[in-house]
Amino acid sequence: MCFLHKSIYSPFIARNEMFARYGYVFDDDSNLAKFFDSKEWYSSNSNYSGDLHSEIEEDNCKLIRIVEFTKLSHDSCPDITSDYVFPNSSSSLLSSSDISSKNNWEIIIAINEIYARYGYSFSSTELNNYFENKSWYNNTHSNDITLNDIEDNNLKLLAEERERRTKNALMHDLGK
Repeated sequence: MCFLHKSIYSPFIARNEMFARYGYVFDDDSNLAKFFDSKEWYSSNSNYSGDLHSEIEEDNCKLIRIVEFTKLSHDSCPDITSDYVFPNSSSSLLSSSDISSKNNWEIIIAINEIYARYGYSFSSTELNNYFENKSWYNNTHSNDITLNDIEDNNLKLLAEERERRTKNALMHDLGK
């Protein structure tokens, strides 16, 4: 199954494995069904509702979705050529109309450029590579930062938009 060798599918498989452990029944002809049916540990359970059983699983699933969405957005959106998506996001409140015209990758970068201004050290290859190429970015190798109220509000608005878009972009599987 060649679909498993592409980088975007690693988080996709990891996220769906969380549900497969409980016996989630995948569509018969799907690559996921073929993949998990080939695993000795997988046993379908038609009574499984699709819910995760702990807060840790929910948090892990959410994190994997963000990684998956980041990789998908990076690979499918055009490069950003400007220095900033929102040059004043540390000093001016953003509105829904400000962010509505931005593509998925721009939303992800807008969230992370708030952190990057403080020299945040990124673990994501895509984010690290993006910010290392910005003349204004200085990786401090420390993630101990304090955001101001405007940045906090802008992050909340941007994160809500990312979550909405993530749900729309990743409905190709369980929809979780």
